[in-house]
Amino acid sequence: MRMRCLIPCALALVLTAGPLPAADTDNADRLIANLRQIVRDLADSSRQFRSDLDKEISLHDRGYRAPEGHKIPGADADLIGGPADLSVPTVQKLVTARMIAARTASPPTALADCDRLQSLIVKARGLTAEANSQMRQFLVVPADRLNSRTDAEMKVQGTELTKARNAATDAAKKALAILPVDLPATDAPEDLFDARWTVGPSALPVGKNDGTKTGLPPPQNPPAAAGDAALPLRFERNKRISLVREQFRRVTLTDTGLEDTRSRHLFYEEEWLQRQGTTLLRRWAVAVNGATGQHTLLRRYEPREFDGDLDEVYRSYARDFRSRTELPDLASSPSPGDIAAATAETARSRAELESAVLSFKTQIREALARSDALAARQTKSELDDDLPKAIRESLFAIRGHQARTPVVIDPENAVRAAIEETAGKVSSLEALGAFAEAGALEREGPAGDSRALLEALNRADTEMAAARSLQRDALAALPPDVSRSDAQFPAFMKDLIVRLRGSQSPAGSVKCRQEVWRLEASDKGRRVRRSIALIDTDPKTGDQLRAGGDVKYYPVGAGDTLESIFDEYAAGP
Repeated sequence: MRMRCLIPCALALVLTAGPLPAADTDNADRLIANLRQIVRDLADSSRQFRSDLDKEISLHDRGYRAPEGHKIPGADADLIGGPADLSVPTVQKLVTARMIAARTASPPTALADCDRLQSLIVKARGLTAEANSQMRQFLVVPADRLNSRTDAEMKVQGTELTKARNAATDAAKKALAILPVDLPATDAPEDLFDARWTVGPSALPVGKNDGTKTGLPPPQNPPAAAGDAALPLRFERNKRISLVREQFRRVTLTDTGLEDTRSRHLFYEEEWLQRQGTTLLRRWAVAVNGATGQHTLLRRYEPREFDGDLDEVYRSYARDFRSRTELPDLASSPSPGDIAAATAETARSRAELESAVLSFKTQIREALARSDALAARQTKSELDDDLPKAIRESLFAIRGHQARTPVVIDPENAVRAAIEETAGKVSSLEALGAFAEAGALEREGPAGDSRALLEALNRADTEMAAARSLQRDALAALPPDVSRSDAQFPAFMKDLIVRLRGSQSPAGSVKCRQEVWRLEASDKGRRVRRSIALIDTDPKTGDQLRAGGDVKYYPVGAGDTLESIFDEYAAGP
């Protein structure tokens, strides 16, 4: 009979011949000292950054006097006046993000502080990772050192290393929290920054490390994997980032990457606020002047109110299609004539997009009709014949997209190109409007000029709203781009779930298994009908024919929903 020898010891025994080296106590002492130093450095740098940032805000984000004597408002004039516990950290993050993105020729001291703070966070990550490695080595004890004195010394040193590591991690997380990091969607705001310091179980050796065997507390919030929350911070052009994400409030910033001839770098700021049953959107165009360093307000947009709670509205409306575009090279601030010309270009582009969408829908409808006629000649049933016409066309387009058939891909690409073109026109028009209104504010020209500009801006706003609405409708009409990680299939109708799975067949056609789950009423009560269709798609002609299928039924209890029945049975055949 085999017997296992158990050696009672405060530290788990691992033979030094294994993959882990024995603990280096001198290196542990060095790590403890370095971790304690990084905590002090992070605290000092955070205080210095906040102090210099407040000075920068006071100097360059409080507005200034134009040569004629009138006041030019600061970029965050409408936010600074709010409650201090909300407005101060919000303005600090917005100003920091704009400084990082604009990078003027003479960067302010606060930006140098920000760079140093980011470097210290990266250094803290490296030290905490090294501390984790060292703590794993405390689990390895050479046989010749296995005695009570060594055991006690290593326990003390291990405890000190753990305390220093956790202190460095907490200090780095606090420093990261004051930087303008793009915040992910989460239901637990307090975990926003903890998530950026979490790694998988590979951070520790296999086995449970709960402190009962080793005397060492388990690592808490170890450093993030390489590439996560990448520092130094960089902001992608035309990407909306969330700088403040609270239960009833969002604040976002978009760097357009555009600058006018006066070196003003254009940004868009948004604040989303939860109201009683509605969500309020406030929006501004702001700029950082590369020559003076001033953060100025260019334009206030009319507030918009949407029905629904914040999360729902934000997901639906916060993703305007934006395009990389360039400003026309204007010798001065845009005039009402410039705005009118750009509005006309946007209107023409919108008409072309409308035509492309109509052509796409027509070609899908005609291709579906050809497939139906082919099925009739082969005495096969039409695909999705129990569904509404609009859903039949959408499913036909999705299957054709997955099979990459020209009859779907070509008109779809034409629509996407038209969307890109229209988005570019809208982006250019919006930027021109922001700089035009800012120029009028600085000049304080005659009333007639102001009236002409206001009329031009109103027409531009109306055209941009129409173009953006058409862009959203056009994207909704297209099959989802499955090459994108955030691709979403449309919600066709209530009490309907569609699942598609495709594969390439040896014969060249593309096979698809389609399941349509519907909640329906019968003589015996409610039930779920699961229609399974095996579909062959010819990648050249685009014809789609049924190759087989089946129908299954599932009873629905009093508290059941279509989604719960789908979750229960979808994994089955």
